[in-house]
Amino acid sequence: MAKLDRREQTKINYMKNGGNMKKAMIDAGYSETYADRNSQYLMGIIGDEIKEMQDELRADGIKSVEEIQQWWSSLVDDSETDMNTRMRASENIVKSRGGFIQKVEAEVTNAVNISIELSDD
Repeated sequence: MAKLDRREQTKINYMKNGGNMKKAMIDAGYSETYADRNSQYLMGIIGDEIKEMQDELRADGIKSVEEIQQWWSSLVDDSETDMNTRMRASENIVKSRGGFIQKVEAEVTNAVNISIELSDD
């Protein structure tokens, strides 16, 4: 399969991220600063293409991320659904919205040199 360019990858990420253009841009390789400043601009440029892709998927019977999240929500709210299914649905909602992702940023200012001497003993 051919590698997607950033624009194509952004469109796919947008749909996978439930309509979050900034996150879609970051996931496609744009910097957070660039995505923050230009997400609305890029949405204006590729918004129609995204809509066409979503319409094609719906025509093929494939649900959008939003539709799937709504279905999961209905399972969570249904008191007649068993608790394991409800818990799994709630986890899927949170995962699909990036809720379990932990981002750690660290800035290292000092380097440490480690030397290991091996002996034949």
